[in-house]
Amino acid sequence: MQNKDTAMLGTSGYERVEHDLYETPAWCTEVLLRHVVFKKDILEPAAGRGAIAKVLEANGYRTTCNDIVDRGLSDCRIVDFLTTKCTAAACDIVTNPPYNLAEEFVRHALRITKRGEKVAMLLRNEWDCAFNRADLFTDEPFKLKIVLNRRPLWVAGSTGSPRHNYAWYVWDHNWYDPPEIRYDR
Repeated sequence: MQNKDTAMLGTSGYERVEHDLYETPAWCTEVLLRHVVFKKDILEPAAGRGAIAKVLEANGYRTTCNDIVDRGLSDCRIVDFLTTKCTAAACDIVTNPPYNLAEEFVRHALRITKRGEKVAMLLRNEWDCAFNRADLFTDEPFKLKIVLNRRPLWVAGSTGSPRHNYAWYVWDHNWYDPPEIRYDR
């Protein structure tokens, strides 16, 4: 996968994992669920091995898992999310998108969801600061930013401290008020 944002990515000392398979620690999804109630059905379009889906399902949600490659997750459809025309049924979208495709994932998710549906994406904490993405926070129904006060560990067995802060960004097609910001760990 070609990296489009070397300044943001920096050098970690680790080789990038193909298709950006960095499993989301369970605590990150648990933070999201403390702040947002979703519809019963959720689409996880970059499911990987099911880290987010497992937490959602443990909390009573029905999750449809898709990914661009087969990672051995049962009932996961091999689908390129960016080419899907709509969700199979009325559902919310929750994912940790591939880093290099994050903006495309957000824009596409907002296009295929509608009134009454939510989109939640786990992104770098400073993701909302880019000029070319300002419309996602002013022209779209942006509701909530949940800043994680701990840094996720993406590489199992790594010895260094994680170097980036993350936040959940939530858009709600029923939201018309100014966005909120919350902090959680």
